[in-house]
Amino acid sequence: MLNFQLYNQVRMLIGPGSLEQLGELIEHMGVKKPMIVTDKSMVNMGILDQAVSGLKERNIPFVTFDEVLPNAPTDAIEKASVICNKEKCDAVVGLGGGSVMDSAKAVNVLRFNDGKILDYVERMDDIKFSPNCVLIPTTAGTGSELSQGMILMGPDHAKYTILSHNANAAYAILDPAMQTRLPAELTAATGLDALTHVVEDYTDTMATDFTDMICEKVIETIGKYLPICISDPGNVQARSRMAISASLAGWMLGHCVANAGHSIGQTIGGLFDIPHGHCVAYSEPWVLEFNAPAVPERTKFIGQALGATFTGNETPEEIGAKTRDAFIDFRDNKCGLRSVKSFGYDESKFEEAAKIIEADIFQNFQPRKMTAADALEILKKIYA
Repeated sequence: MLNFQLYNQVRMLIGPGSLEQLGELIEHMGVKKPMIVTDKSMVNMGILDQAVSGLKERNIPFVTFDEVLPNAPTDAIEKASVICNKEKCDAVVGLGGGSVMDSAKAVNVLRFNDGKILDYVERMDDIKFSPNCVLIPTTAGTGSELSQGMILMGPDHAKYTILSHNANAAYAILDPAMQTRLPAELTAATGLDALTHVVEDYTDTMATDFTDMICEKVIETIGKYLPICISDPGNVQARSRMAISASLAGWMLGHCVANAGHSIGQTIGGLFDIPHGHCVAYSEPWVLEFNAPAVPERTKFIGQALGATFTGNETPEEIGAKTRDAFIDFRDNKCGLRSVKSFGYDESKFEEAAKIIEADIFQNFQPRKMTAADALEILKKIYA
């Protein structure tokens, strides 16, 4: 079986002000009536109006769906899909953060594939090629604009992962000027999400020499520029570095895939209604420590990029502990992320969560096997 180790089909418009090219892009695509998938925050901040101004100038009709919620609940996706088909929209534009972009990809998939989106959790290979999706990230986080993945929340509040290159966006617009409006907490959470992506890309079993070169640069770039974006939100250069880093990290997810950091993060996110960027940032340092015996040198590189110092005589376990502490310091002190205990949680659900984590698809890419007992121990450490 051929295993293509690098692939990308997304054409990108990049740079401050590139959002203004949406109308020209839609015209270039030959699209007659796009659906804009977004959320209320994009409406309230005026970013939706800015995005569609080019459509109005060109008299291109469009439909807006602004009911996406955090964690991408599938009931909103199904509702948007019905509207999209009824209005005969021939493209889907996702304008927002990761939940919006994943929702937009799902709506676009349902333009070409029958049934409901969760039908494809167990039938990812059956997804037909779904063209004419445009993604416009307003945060430097998920990198969904370049990834093959969708992480969605079902009616049962469980998180479901769908991976398919046939669901990828066709185009993306990366405008870092939009991201200067983000508040510090959202900048931190989404930036840490990008960091967890690239850390897991770098430490999982699918990593290659090619992906390593990209991942190492992205890890160092996020370590340098994310704190600047938080302390100096109007710094367009720093925002640009973070926007590109998030996209590259998302691209690498299509080749290296996430590991247990996301298994744990998305499980507690679904069970306890925690935004995705927060929950993976809470889980990652402990997974780094857990995986260190299997990938000590890679773990050490991550620790150094986040400020840890090493003598060269550390055991793999000591490397894991130092990197864990460096990640926590970066997350809590340099980025100022709020405490996990500021969100509600139910410790009686930990054993249930641990079983879900053990069975999660991302466990297949772990450098070190993680059992439910291991996951339970990590959950206790996260909330200690």
